[in-house]
Amino acid sequence: MKKGILYTSLVVALTGFIATNTVAQQSTRHSNYLFNKLIVNPAAAGSNDYIEIMAGYRKDWVGFSGSPRTAFFSIDGSALQKRIGLGLQVVNEELGAYTSTGIVGTVASRVRIARENYLSFGLSGGYFSNSLNGNMLDVRENDDLAIPESNQHLGIFDLRAGVFYKDPKNFAGFSVFNVLEPVLNYSGNERAVAGTADRHYYFFAGRQFRANADIDVIPSFLYKFTEEGNGQLDLNAKAMYQDRIGLGLSYRHETSVSVIAEFFPTEFLRFGYAYDFFTNDIRRSSSGSHEIMVAYRIIQNKRLTENPRYLFN
Repeated sequence: MKKGILYTSLVVALTGFIATNTVAQQSTRHSNYLFNKLIVNPAAAGSNDYIEIMAGYRKDWVGFSGSPRTAFFSIDGSALQKRIGLGLQVVNEELGAYTSTGIVGTVASRVRIARENYLSFGLSGGYFSNSLNGNMLDVRENDDLAIPESNQHLGIFDLRAGVFYKDPKNFAGFSVFNVLEPVLNYSGNERAVAGTADRHYYFFAGRQFRANADIDVIPSFLYKFTEEGNGQLDLNAKAMYQDRIGLGLSYRHETSVSVIAEFFPTEFLRFGYAYDFFTNDIRRSSSGSHEIMVAYRIIQNKRLTENPRYLFN
């Protein structure tokens, strides 16, 4: 495959990686993962006293043509007196010549182990429609069997599973994506691209501290790893002022530093934003990554209006 693509060498590098090894949905990348824990753990579905409708958009590596882009829509809530959590996500990802659209349904069983302490077990099932457009690639050697000559499509079904703990001050979760490790096999015009969606694991935890009457501090971390030993650690600290305005920093090991902001104009509506600036060599060619989210909450428990501190848990 030609190393110098006409529009940018990055597109080929990333697309070649996807074509021969993996797909974008393997590794969820969100800097503000606390804004929507459902995106990293199915057991978090329905973990609050409200129904939440959310949409988000992330643009990675601004400045590179064909760089990763992710858009999602989700809704989750609880039923049967908070014993069952339900969720639905629609996700679209683009990376150079690769596109994926998936719909994921989630159910979680919640066990109350104390007055406001819950342990949840969740399972998600999703269908992903993937495509790899060989027409977007500039190939020097026509007999390179790793590159399809046309737009190839592939549909796969996969599972995600997780466990999640929450009390009024603490939260923690562990999850695994690509439980079934589906085989990815693009074929067309006597060419074939095959690989496996490897299992990815996520472990996160955090705690809410009261600094004073107006400010709460929420430190947390997220560790992502694979069975091959590849791992990435995110360290996060956020301060909430009067339960309405949040500011924080996140550090992704040897990769980037993120500035995170959160704003509640009302108790039902909130906005989130994260800006990543790189600490590795990518900073020479990219101005960073942007992530924006908006959520609307349908309150199911009137106690929330009396104690808005639960709004951001």
